[in-house]
Amino acid sequence: MAKQDEQVAHAEMVSGGQTTLHSHAGGNGAEIKAGTVTTSGGVTSVTFATAFPDSSYAISLTAERGADSNIANWSNKTADGFDISAQNDKGVNVNIPVDWIATPYSNL
Repeated sequence: MAKQDEQVAHAEMVSGGQTTLHSHAGGNGAEIKAGTVTTSGGVTSVTFATAFPDSSYAISLTAERGADSNIANWSNKTADGFDISAQNDKGVNVNIPVDWIATPYSNL
């Protein structure tokens, strides 16, 4: 069995940067995009550095919990990205860091 090198491409994850990972040699494997944004009193947009072929991908969000049980939601998913909003348990928009990860349904 021959060992194959993995190809990994990434950008700095600072100030909303993104990381893209390919799991097989040549970049033909499972594509995963990830990053972090800070919501800004309403809707914050995530735009992928490289678009997916279409909007058939899964999104997972992790919001900073805080004292008020913050919740992050996504909306308006397209091949180019999606929007994130965050609210506290009283339904008030909050400015918090939100980590996100996206991968095509075919990877799941």
